[in-house]
Amino acid sequence: MTPSPSTLRRQLILWLTAPLVSLWLISSAIDYNVAFKAANHAYDQTLLSKLFGLSKQVVVENGHLTVKLPPEALAILRSADQDKIYFQVWNRSEQFIFGYIDLPMPIPMTINTITQNIPSYRDETYRGESIRIISVGTQIKGRDVLIQLARTTKRREETIAEMLMNMVIPQIILVLMAIFSVWYAVGRSLTPLMQIRDEILHRSHLDLSPVSQIQVPLEIQPLIQGFNELIARLGKLLNAQQRFVADAAHQLRTPLAGLKAQAELALRLENPAEIRHSLQQIHTAAKQANHLIQQLLVLARAEPEAQQDSLMRAFDLAELAKKITMTWVPRALHKKIDLGFEGVDASATVHGNATLIGELLNNLIDNALRYTPENGVVTVRIVSLLDDLILEVEDNGTGIPFEMHDLVFDRFFRILGSNQEGCGLGLAIVREIAHGHDTDVQLLLGRNNQGTLMRVPFKRIKSEFNPLNTQTLKQ
Repeated sequence: MTPSPSTLRRQLILWLTAPLVSLWLISSAIDYNVAFKAANHAYDQTLLSKLFGLSKQVVVENGHLTVKLPPEALAILRSADQDKIYFQVWNRSEQFIFGYIDLPMPIPMTINTITQNIPSYRDETYRGESIRIISVGTQIKGRDVLIQLARTTKRREETIAEMLMNMVIPQIILVLMAIFSVWYAVGRSLTPLMQIRDEILHRSHLDLSPVSQIQVPLEIQPLIQGFNELIARLGKLLNAQQRFVADAAHQLRTPLAGLKAQAELALRLENPAEIRHSLQQIHTAAKQANHLIQQLLVLARAEPEAQQDSLMRAFDLAELAKKITMTWVPRALHKKIDLGFEGVDASATVHGNATLIGELLNNLIDNALRYTPENGVVTVRIVSLLDDLILEVEDNGTGIPFEMHDLVFDRFFRILGSNQEGCGLGLAIVREIAHGHDTDVQLLLGRNNQGTLMRVPFKRIKSEFNPLNTQTLKQ
């Protein structure tokens, strides 16, 4: 069975009232101790006064100790509300003189106990009842005697209970009032949270505006700020998705319409050669649509808002760049382009998403090979510069006009007259991946002001200078 979740109100009330109840329990224990001592003291004083009255009735008659206790004195002695009185008198030789012989004796009863003339008190059980006994050793006409007077404790316990109730009941009322005040104060303090909850619950799923922090307690403001930041990131992600859907719908419309038109044409044709030509057109359109879909998916994954921190890892940038460059060698051979790689001989470790950075490099190499003529040169290199590692892709192709340096990073932008297949997303993907790694892509002129140099800097994990080691893969 799943336990019910604890509420903030319940926790606050518990943590605030628990000390109050604990203090009340401690106070009650102290009150009981005070009441017990006060009642016991008054009880003992009463016993002492009655014992002094009894001692005056002990006389020496015919050379023997005896007790002359008239009925009036006995009535006064026994005048204890609801309590019973027991007494006894012993001489120095521990011979019983008068009273209740089975009344518990002090242990041990010594001469010091008799002659000290100091009253001693103790609690005992007699005839099935709790009693309080006072014992005093004194002298009657030069003779030592021990007098004991006992009284049941029923009245004392009632007195303690009355005193305790008079102290504890007001405390209980105060504690209950304090608990009610805590409950009310906690409810009032949580009102802003309840208002924020109601505001969020009544919002439309399309309303991503920030929650107002006006009249919000200072302690809750970090929570609202964090929530607003989450809403802002969610808004960026939704905008990116909407933009992706709009771009995909717009860009896929043309190739899909072409496929449909070519398929309808092929269905009407009867000449095998014309049918073959139409199928070839369908294949080309399908290939372009497939490339466009792949680029759109990479673009959606490359959006900074869509990149996940959990996929960020430390990896060797030079090793990744070398492997990816090798995969493009067959295409470079096909176009008769000299594709080379220049790396560093020491660690080139960076922190990032290796898969996306690989896509970034793939698009840079693809663009360089597309726009570099036969017998051209394309070089991929890793340059170590202080704390940075710079990924470069340089070609000696036709280059990009200066006035278009910013435009080529826009989605679906293509330079007119290039006569190259593509969908205009390559450099847009490169820029999005770079932004997701807190860097940017730089477009520069190649060596001797010829061709294009694309440069993406990354922060090295270990800051150390590494000399350049050139390894050229020429095919």
